[in-house]
Amino acid sequence: MLDAGVISGWLFSDDSPYESQLFYIALDGNVVASGLANIFRGDLLEAGIGNGSHGFSHYVLADYTTKNIKSMSILDSLGYLVKEIPVGELSLQSTPRVSYARRSGNGLEFIWLGDIPEKRPVCVLYKESKVVWDGVVSIDPQSRKFWLPLPLSLFDGQEHNLALGIKGHFNLVWSGLYKESQIAISAGNSRGALSNFAFSGDRASQRYRSLSLQMAHLTNASKAKQLQLAHDYLTDKKKLTYPELLLGQPQGLSCLVTVVLTLPKSISTLYATLMSLLLAYEQVQFKIVVLHDNLANVDEVKLTFPNVEFVECETHKHSVSSLISLTKHVQTPFVIFANKLQESCSNLITSLCQYLQDDDKADAVCAKLLANGSVIREAGITFDAKGEVMINGLGEHWLTPEFSYCKEVDGVLDAPVCFRTDAFINSVEQCDSELSLAEVLFSVVKESKALDRKVMYCPKALAFCEPGPLSVAEIEKQNNYPIALSHDVNHYGVNKANQMSDSCGKRILMFDVTTPSPDKDAGSYAAIKEIELMQSLGFAITFVPVDLEYKIDYTSNLQNRGVEVLYQPFFIQLDAVLNERLASADAVYITRYNVAEKVIDHIKQHYPQTPIIFNNADLHFLREIRTALSENNSDDLTLALKTRDQELAVIKKADVVVSYSDAELAVITSFALRQDNLFKCPWVLKPKKAGKAFHERQGIAFLGGYKHLPNVAAVDFFVTQVMPLIAVQSPHITLSIYGSNVPERFKLYESPNVKIVGYIEDLDELFHECRIFICPLIAGAGIKGKVLESLSYGVPTVLSKTAAEGTGLIEGLTTLIAEQPQSWVQAINTLYEDESLWQSIAQNQRLLCDSLYSFEHGKKQMRKIFEFANLL
Repeated sequence: MLDAGVISGWLFSDDSPYESQLFYIALDGNVVASGLANIFRGDLLEAGIGNGSHGFSHYVLADYTTKNIKSMSILDSLGYLVKEIPVGELSLQSTPRVSYARRSGNGLEFIWLGDIPEKRPVCVLYKESKVVWDGVVSIDPQSRKFWLPLPLSLFDGQEHNLALGIKGHFNLVWSGLYKESQIAISAGNSRGALSNFAFSGDRASQRYRSLSLQMAHLTNASKAKQLQLAHDYLTDKKKLTYPELLLGQPQGLSCLVTVVLTLPKSISTLYATLMSLLLAYEQVQFKIVVLHDNLANVDEVKLTFPNVEFVECETHKHSVSSLISLTKHVQTPFVIFANKLQESCSNLITSLCQYLQDDDKADAVCAKLLANGSVIREAGITFDAKGEVMINGLGEHWLTPEFSYCKEVDGVLDAPVCFRTDAFINSVEQCDSELSLAEVLFSVVKESKALDRKVMYCPKALAFCEPGPLSVAEIEKQNNYPIALSHDVNHYGVNKANQMSDSCGKRILMFDVTTPSPDKDAGSYAAIKEIELMQSLGFAITFVPVDLEYKIDYTSNLQNRGVEVLYQPFFIQLDAVLNERLASADAVYITRYNVAEKVIDHIKQHYPQTPIIFNNADLHFLREIRTALSENNSDDLTLALKTRDQELAVIKKADVVVSYSDAELAVITSFALRQDNLFKCPWVLKPKKAGKAFHERQGIAFLGGYKHLPNVAAVDFFVTQVMPLIAVQSPHITLSIYGSNVPERFKLYESPNVKIVGYIEDLDELFHECRIFICPLIAGAGIKGKVLESLSYGVPTVLSKTAAEGTGLIEGLTTLIAEQPQSWVQAINTLYEDESLWQSIAQNQRLLCDSLYSFEHGKKQMRKIFEFANLL
């Protein structure tokens, strides 16, 4: 076969059936390349062609020329013709020409030279004539640029020979050497596979990260010297004479957790672990206990680390009594058994303890154990239906999505694990006194599972084991594996990885435009709450941001909530997600019509039985129509009607449609002529602490994300038409404008009674200080998250009719409504000065919040949605 710059086929000789054959490639009789037919092909073996290793795939190395190529030939090692391939009167001038532009995101950017084809071209990326990616590319008509993704296998720090071909054309269009760093995560919340070593998974990068965190929180110079000694030891492994190194909390002071280093093999192993714990940054108080089996030269370690306790325990004797004595002696709420920890990473201890503090249904939580080179050694273990031990994540990259989110596991093999001390002691007291230490730990986990308590895996808790083999066969030779295998899987009940103990066993594939950033916009806050509601009903969630970007703060936020998130370069295109994950999804939940347009037809065509739940977020066409009418813009109105057609087309294809607003549901009904599958989407508000009293509060405030244009228009209207009137009638009332992505031109609005504050991380700063929250939206659609936040804080509001829409707020009872500038001034002055009215509205808002926006109320609403889709 000859296409996209590569000729492929097979070559075999009866005289030497098990030898690879040399061949030559000739164009119009002129030899241009040679190769060896030594690629294994299963179809050849099945057909009885030697041993099957007779295939070949080779670049067509032809320069651009005006010469017409009429034929291509394959010649054997003696120069005899094997196969002639007619290519017709194909001029090489007709082959597209491209120019390599740059590395872009997780891929390569090229410029298309010449006429842009009407049909999108299919590109093929090769590494040494082997296909590593192929797919359709989109060429930007203005810049003439197109982009193709790099596969995960190329992110290895090695140099590769890459080439590019285009289907339908027989010669290559580009080739070159390319080197990409190992996968790492950028320091900002942007595209993920960037070379920032502070967020890579290898030991050196994690040490640097620990050093950076420690220096950022450094309080004295002596600590800096200790950090240097620890880093030097881990880097060079040179044994020196050390001063006293203070590790853990001094004796006599309370600690949250005891870290037990279990049976270190040697002094050097023990030193490495203790030095890494000294280097690692932790936010909790802890103490260290070394449980050893007559370890030689342990006295010198005691002199170096005077805060560390040492307890001798024979490996196969008295383990149960020693553990009971140990845990009762330390008297901390949590206890961590380090197992095969050789080197700790920052916040290993903190993350394990935090998880148990946050989840009262869990008795134990284990870390992600890494080998060197960013490879997973263990992400907990699970048992399959036959009772076989499955080591989760073995050999996978440390950022593989499947092993980067919190999930329930069936046990722990070698990773560090943290227990609740009281639950641990209760379980140990039931153990056979002859059990070894490893057997005791397995028994404790088994007892927790039998009591329907959870054993969890926390991927942000990172630790390294000693470098060694990663194959299951090698691990099976080690002690812990057969111990795990000997345990009766029936004791573990029905719990499996990826499911909670109350799980319905179903997984939702959730699509949105990007990963939620709840501190930046209300839509993201709503998405997080919807995920929590679905999880409370027992669903497992896989979240798919259409941009497939890894965002450090926000992606990890979802992963810590037990949500699997898919991202590049593990999924390099949305098509890969659809092809690989739809088959295992029980339902699809899509937010926003422009997201649904990318996936809904594929789902309907290939998985017609999979229910599609569509959340419109807000009616885009309604917002656009209102904006166009308010500005009397006929062109924008035409575009809004086009949006209407697109949005309604998605709505009609969905099985269930949800909206935050009753008003929007009525509009949808009038167009879709169906209402049985329309539901109100719950909005959950978290009750907030009460802020300052009426007389302690000052000013009015507005909050918005200013990428959303209605918020910009609201500020423009209020500052230019309302604030000048307030400045005359009530000069003591000031306006503070909060929110993300504030336009630069807003600085022109600053004055003695207008303050541009911008983004704030904690909304308490706003709602605990202001006396009135305003929302002067002229256009827009959907429910307004900022208005509902004011309810949860009990801050009275003055709103436009558009802002109040869908919230359940009533004029004079739970809010004041204003439209014209003078009515805004009157409403604000009245509410600002009348404490009795202010208190009444604040109290009524809290009652409304408790009745309509509680988590339990939202759970009931969400249950109805999934019951209609036959998922519950």
